[in-house]
Amino acid sequence: MSIWSDIQDRSVGDTVRKEDNNWCGLCFDVKDSVDLTGPEKVSIKGAAWASFKFGGSSSLDKMLSTLRVKLVISPDTPKRNVPDSISEWVLYWENEVERLKSDLGSDCENNPAYQDAKTEYEKAQKEKKAWAAMALLGCYDRFCKEIRLFPNNIPKQNRKEYLVTTFVHEAMHAYFDRHPHELFPYVGTVEETFAEFGMLLFLKETNNNYYKWAYDNVVSKETCYRYGAVLMDRYEKGDAQIRQDLESYKRKLF
Repeated sequence: MSIWSDIQDRSVGDTVRKEDNNWCGLCFDVKDSVDLTGPEKVSIKGAAWASFKFGGSSSLDKMLSTLRVKLVISPDTPKRNVPDSISEWVLYWENEVERLKSDLGSDCENNPAYQDAKTEYEKAQKEKKAWAAMALLGCYDRFCKEIRLFPNNIPKQNRKEYLVTTFVHEAMHAYFDRHPHELFPYVGTVEETFAEFGMLLFLKETNNNYYKWAYDNVVSKETCYRYGAVLMDRYEKGDAQIRQDLESYKRKLF
């Protein structure tokens, strides 16, 4: 029986074996004020231990330990910040609509360029609104080298699924850790798509029971995250280059 199967079997109940608490490898810090159940801890650890050949490592535990990344389960309830690139996208099309309105005058509503600009502006506004409405379930802090999960921001229904998928998603960000990230504001939205694809790839290749739930969850999102499912679809149809691109994306920007 594989380590993953064994852990899956034991994650059904509330009993956690003594050896599960002696986790060597990735530093796993559950803050005292966090109400995390035994099965939830086991599910996260199961994901970390699962056999997954990626980026030269045999598991997420090995990969994150090598990168010296710590996993912190935090009681915090932070709000999500809308990426600068999204706000800039909204501002660009807002200015374009106003420019065309000024240039074209009262006839602007009949002009295709104006109509296109209005459509893009509305799309950008919708995207920004969707980003602002998304709960922040976790994050990767590249300065502190920490993955942080925020259980108090996670819906109680399907909480184990959210904890596992968020952990894997943030592990992908830890793997990428592209520097200097702050000089390229568009990189963030690209990375979110790749991180979702990497998360789905992990669940698929480790035969994780949460795969179908996670795939449907990604598809339902209204932001760039949903394109992670599109990449997964292409990969499943035989486009192996996408997986290679995911692993090589770690390369520095310059």
